[in-house]
Amino acid sequence: MKQQRLSKSWLYIFIIIAIISFGVFIAALIMKAQTEAIAMGIVTGIQIFNIIKWKKGKSI
Repeated sequence: MKQQRLSKSWLYIFIIIAIISFGVFIAALIMKAQTEAIAMGIVTGIQIFNIIKWKKGKSI
């Protein structure tokens, strides 16, 4: 039970990080800050990958 709760907490953390990094990505694009936009795009992509990986691991 505790392991399942911890696992679900990780999913929520992945989602929160993805949303925040996507927001910073959009803001960096608007401000024409390419370095920050690239970095936040990479972070967003990694978090989306983590969410997909977590979902696949739970469906098995």
